[in-house]
Amino acid sequence: MRAVVCALTGLLAGASPARANNAFPDTGQVLLPPDRPDTIILGTNFGLVITEDGGTTWRWTCEHDEGLNAVSYELTPGPRHRLISLASSLVFSDDLACTWHAPEPAEPFIYDAFPDPGTPDRYLIAIDRVVGTATSNVVVESTNGAQSLGRVLFTAPSGLEVSTLEVARSDPRTAYLTMYPLTGTGPNQIARSTDGGETWSVVTPRSDVGNADLRIAAIDPADARKIYFRVLTGDGHEKLALSSDGGDSLHAPLTADGALSSFVRTADGTILVGTLKGGDGHLFRSTDGGTSFTALPSSIRPRALAERAGKLYAATDDLQDGYALGVSEDAGTTWRRVMSFKDIGTVSHCGPLPEACANSCAMLNAAGLIQPSLCGAARPDGGAVTSTTGGGGCSCRVGGRGGPGALVLLAALAIVARRRRRG
Repeated sequence: MRAVVCALTGLLAGASPARANNAFPDTGQVLLPPDRPDTIILGTNFGLVITEDGGTTWRWTCEHDEGLNAVSYELTPGPRHRLISLASSLVFSDDLACTWHAPEPAEPFIYDAFPDPGTPDRYLIAIDRVVGTATSNVVVESTNGAQSLGRVLFTAPSGLEVSTLEVARSDPRTAYLTMYPLTGTGPNQIARSTDGGETWSVVTPRSDVGNADLRIAAIDPADARKIYFRVLTGDGHEKLALSSDGGDSLHAPLTADGALSSFVRTADGTILVGTLKGGDGHLFRSTDGGTSFTALPSSIRPRALAERAGKLYAATDDLQDGYALGVSEDAGTTWRRVMSFKDIGTVSHCGPLPEACANSCAMLNAAGLIQPSLCGAARPDGGAVTSTTGGGGCSCRVGGRGGPGALVLLAALAIVARRRRRG
């Protein structure tokens, strides 16, 4: 699970009275359940936009209850395929965000989580745990789908704090985490476990990126010792770094002018990286496992990338690109429109919805981002929303286990820096 400092680098803060997490409404993730080929879930900073008929109709499930201020969404591996997100804390849903739940007892300072692809309902979760006046930065496990948090697996050494963590899909007993110095000086360090988190070794990688801040972008789905990192240089030129030896060493094959916004490793091994700088976006492609990259003639501003059945999807800038979701069938060279916010035809009718969406719907309508008919009788006082098309019912679960071929790293999930729970 990967959270963000802000919704995305490209958000247009202050551009409109319609606000979502204190930013202009924008896209964030693309979720593609492998066993439901007609389902596409677009994460935004104002909730989820969902189709279950291949894009013919779209419905919106707004942020609400424990899911308010969610900054990222992820579908966990099967058999449950629980939807998890970071909002005020870690929250989870088994009905596509119709209802949300949080761990009990409450842990207010959760800032990263990753599901174990080898064990259903097992998560590794990074938290700041406060006992009296003392704070410890730890990784704990949950064995019941984040309903509660269990034993501590790792405690960060003094002066270091965990920034990202991930479990390998090809070997779920292998896990990695990155740590940065709280003083802001000195190299980042990597901790790795090859026994499911029971023991960890800490290394300072040999690299050509100096003391730049490291964030795990992905572990290669076919090779548990191959790790991709987002490198935060602080000078406006972020890098993608690669380690082929479990973090002992790394090098940076790609330097971008701007922020790395998105990453995907497709089923055939092709790697695509999206970048954003101001209002511009770029795509880079590697066909040699990340050794080298070629710039693509892309006109989109990618927030997220995902692949299913040979089709590459991108969450884009609804205003500047003209659509919120695009698709490519030539590995990112050309793109065509899938949907825009104005294609949303109904508000989901489930849980506390649609009443909970009334205020957000009114703001999106006022900004001209959606069709006025979507809100119907939406009122600022929280009155009910009347949908004009479709039933808008929420699906109960997204079942099945995802295959190891295509690794999807979504812009607001992992490659953008994690949002801290404090400060």
